[in-house]
Amino acid sequence: MTATPDWIVIRYLVDALRSALRSGSANRKHKRIEEQLADAIRELLQVRPNLNRVDAAIEVAKSEGLISDRLKLAESLRKRFPKTSRKTVKKRAKRALRAVRRSRRSPRQAQRKRTAKR
Repeated sequence: MTATPDWIVIRYLVDALRSALRSGSANRKHKRIEEQLADAIRELLQVRPNLNRVDAAIEVAKSEGLISDRLKLAESLRKRFPKTSRKTVKKRAKRALRAVRRSRRSPRQAQRKRTAKR
């Protein structure tokens, strides 16, 4: 019977510990992604959800290869909201800015503006 050198035993122990730690960090990562998806679902159930945050959470989950019921639920809920393009967002912002400017006018300025249009 031959005795195994100590460095071989130590090497196997170190390799086993490394693999255990790697699997633990992967589990923590998946748990964090699951929490982000739960937040995304919570966000979608609000009156005015932040769709950019929801889209980001879904994309992160997809890129990590996570397959879960929460991901499917978040995707199905997200499909119910219309997609907004940047143009529509810019138009809304311009309209809101015009309304603010109109409300800041004095009554005399508003009267001049109305008579000038006629």
